Amino acid sequence: GSTKKSDITGAISSVTSDEITQVNAVSNVSQALQGHVAGVQVNQASGQPGEFMRIKIRGATSIGASSDPLYVVDGLPLDGLTAQLNPDDIERMEVLKDASATAIYGSRGANGVIMITTKRGKSGKARVSYSGYYGVQQLRKKIDLVNAQEFATLQNEVAANDGEPLPWTTAQLDSLKGKGYDWQDLVYKKAPVQDHNISVSGGSENTQYFTSFGYYNQDGIIENSSFKRFSFRTNLDQKLSDHFNITSSLSIQQSKYVEAQYTGAEGGGGVPWTTMVIPPTQPVYNADGSYTRFTGVPWGETNPVGISRELYQPNNATRIIGNAALNYNIIPGLVLKLSAGIDKNDSKKDYYAPGTITIGRSTDKDGNPVSGIASRDYSNSLTFINENTLSFNRTFGNHTIDAVGGITYQQSSSENLNSGQAKGFISDLYQ
Repeated sequence: GSTKKSDITGAISSVTSDEITQVNAVSNVSQALQGHVAGVQVNQASGQPGEFMRIKIRGATSIGASSDPLYVVDGLPLDGLTAQLNPDDIERMEVLKDASATAIYGSRGANGVIMITTKRGKSGKARVSYSGYYGVQQLRKKIDLVNAQEFATLQNEVAANDGEPLPWTTAQLDSLKGKGYDWQDLVYKKAPVQDHNISVSGGSENTQYFTSFGYYNQDGIIENSSFKRFSFRTNLDQKLSDHFNITSSLSIQQSKYVEAQYTGAEGGGGVPWTTMVIPPTQPVYNADGSYTRFTGVPWGETNPVGISRELYQPNNATRIIGNAALNYNIIPGLVLKLSAGIDKNDSKKDYYAPGTITIGRSTDKDGNPVSGIASRDYSNSLTFINENTLSFNRTFGNHTIDAVGGITYQQSSSENLNSGQAKGFISDLYQ
């Protein structure tokens, strides 16, 4: 619905389409709120491309449960929204920040509500619009670490303090000058990012349409990490008569999220952490061509170059969001609205660690070594929502009556299937 700004008593902030698209390389609509809405904390869970955002509108509202807000896209409530929605399709975003949001959406709005309105067609000639960019990302600042000669000198000092033989001779120390391995340079690379969107909109007095196609592709600065999204949207508004009109929205997004091993510490294979602690005197490869292993702890895994190149963790997802509404103007000011919508989400997540890295090695039931560990997860969910409301808005002199009543029905179902781990592959063709 709509109301005068002077009549609003709740805390509401708005972000326009110009503000959403003024910053390039925004894969997630929630990133558009950063720095634009007071009192809203928006943080990305990691630097991984396409990673989900943590949003806190009223701070942490629960110790164990989620503090994520409720998303409402073109009137359709959604429990979660990731980088699958194209930011270029958005006309505006409103953030309901105080407890008044619960008056409309009940307990689902307890953490706040983010209302998203997508672009729609306008009467007139067909308009074709294109927007795009291409850029390159790189590590903003390297962490200052000791070089190979400094590291070897420190090892000698530790050994001397412990009364043990020195691991490095004076000649070996001198030979390390200007040599060694900068693991940050070996792991982090320049990565391209690009976004292309084309839309067609227009219509007549009775029919307006908006259709868009989008392509977004971002590589991570760690090898084998990326996010790619194809998106399609069509919005249609049809006036049937003076009393009836229909609105509909449909969006389809297909995305591929390839995850790097960015978590894990103390030798557990986490690429960023191991990059900072692995000795600069340690090479990438052994004499036989295999990857070296982090030896700082007994359980150390393959060095970060090997982990980032060989580990394969893609996640493919398809999401369909659609809704339609019939509006019947019974008498001036009295409107009956019947609407229905669906949110369909299907995803497949693969994991494969080849035997060329330590986390891809294991043993069979007889204790014999095997190479290659794989798993696959499937998940799908479907939400159906039906809303039927009757609203009345009339002004009589200096007095205004604004009332709404109705009923909502929502049904959600989900399924998950985990294959478990498969071990022992004769080749790495799984990828």
